[in-house]
Amino acid sequence: MTWSDKWPAIGDYFARKGMRAAADRLSTSIRDLLSRGDPPVRVSSGEEAAYQHCHRDLDQLIDLLDHPNGQPRWNLIVAERLFADIGTSRDMYHIATCLKDAVNALSSFSDGWTAHMAVSKQNTIKNLAAPLTDSLISARDVTTDAHRAGRAAQMEHLKGPLTNRIVNALAKEFGLRGNNQPLEYDTGEGPDDFQTTLDYVSALARTLFKPSSVSATMAAEAMQRYLSYRASTEIADMTSDELTQWQQDAARKVSEGICGQEGVLRPESFLLKASKKVELGTMSFPDNAALQFDLLAYMHGKGDMQGPPMVLGAAGQDADGPYRIVTDGTMVWKVMVDANAEMSWAALKSATVKRATLADFCAVKHDLSDKSIPYKSLIDNLLARQAELDPDASMNDIPAAYSQL
Repeated sequence: MTWSDKWPAIGDYFARKGMRAAADRLSTSIRDLLSRGDPPVRVSSGEEAAYQHCHRDLDQLIDLLDHPNGQPRWNLIVAERLFADIGTSRDMYHIATCLKDAVNALSSFSDGWTAHMAVSKQNTIKNLAAPLTDSLISARDVTTDAHRAGRAAQMEHLKGPLTNRIVNALAKEFGLRGNNQPLEYDTGEGPDDFQTTLDYVSALARTLFKPSSVSATMAAEAMQRYLSYRASTEIADMTSDELTQWQQDAARKVSEGICGQEGVLRPESFLLKASKKVELGTMSFPDNAALQFDLLAYMHGKGDMQGPPMVLGAAGQDADGPYRIVTDGTMVWKVMVDANAEMSWAALKSATVKRATLADFCAVKHDLSDKSIPYKSLIDNLLARQAELDPDASMNDIPAAYSQL
């Protein structure tokens, strides 16, 4: 099959899945890509090699879309990202890199934690870098806003390749998969401009790659996958036993897809609700707190995180039983264990976990002088969440020492 023959198969896949609007959007992007040449102009042996890689990876991408375990909604995310990343570029190195990234992303949906994290890191760096390419291609030697806009439009096709240059430059620092994007793009930026951009992206990425941020990102994806399964399943007429079995099966699929093994993400972790005013089971406002806890415990076991969870204050007791307040420095959990329980990630990963409320937190005694714990930010977060989810709740029971930090 020729270059022009292969690409429409992407839109055809989504049309077969009944996603007509998505298929139409992708077909428009495909026509735009193909209008740039069949194939796009190649001027070197290196670009000829990149073109051959494109053929191979495009074939693999189409095969992966039709994989029996694939989810059309997640496949659509990858397909739309592919064309957004390609942008207006005619550069074969760049198109080849985008196709390889898309293949890796689709493969990671069933290849487990290591593959999934590699794709997540790659996408994070690209997300941080892409908006910054404007400053590298449009800010040099311009005198008016109109001049700036004109130059930006003229150089639009370089934004993708520049993003890949940034990814390559940071590949060693963050363990990313490199690409073959050449460096000979004369955009007018000086070496100091490019290094400033690298330093900025690197600093942001180091924050986003911390365990707390990674667990939050992965928990959000896990919940989205779970809700995607739910949206495609008729559960209204299920019996209680059938619903329980469905919840277990869905949790197993999501856990296997993201972590490479079932049981990491527990079925009950998908069932927290964000507010007492939402009926459990409607999933209108799901709460990812327990999923984050599951993921942090898993990451600790994988060696991706060092140190035990931080335990806040003394043991608590309420109508649900004894509990401890635990944090990773950002999220605060109520873990249903007694005062004598071992407080390690390995020991706590099977405990019942909920998001701690302000009342749960205030019900136990804390040593607010402990500077190793960010009490002020934790309390601020608890206050903000309570005000958001239950504006009518009383704040009168908050100890003065807590509100004065």
